Amino acid sequence: MSEDIPSISSIVSRLPQKIQNRFESLGGYIRGIIDEESNKSGVNIALSSNDVQSIQFAALIYSLDHFFRAGSSSARTAAMTFEQLGLQGFQVGSSHFTKDNDNTRRGDMLADKLRDSIGNSHMGIVIRNSISMRDLISTMIREVNNGQSLDTER
Repeated sequence: MSEDIPSISSIVSRLPQKIQNRFESLGGYIRGIIDEESNKSGVNIALSSNDVQSIQFAALIYSLDHFFRAGSSSARTAAMTFEQLGLQGFQVGSSHFTKDNDNTRRGDMLADKLRDSIGNSHMGIVIRNSISMRDLISTMIREVNNGQSLDTER
């Protein structure tokens, strides 16, 4: 990754406040996993600041993807519950939600656009193949330890 890529904290600071609160501690969580992996392997894992930034960026994308999809899933479940009660979905502010309208699918659509933005880059493949955030971070750490680049443009 190039030196002019913004830090995760500066990216998170541009998100809506409610989403910022959810992701503020992501950097510390990632550092903790890096330290854990280092202790577990008995080897000091030497990650450059660019490596750490790449891992944090991948973890943010992974987290946002799951956050957006969970929002759509929750809205869909709630709308289906209201429909079972004989109501046509529900409304939050001026947004109406049914089991399959654009408001309900908004999280899925945002997650799809996010995934499209990283496409078939190496980072995108690692993110899609990871079963958890811990798995993602551990995979990226192993790649660095094995001399592989975290370059997203492979």
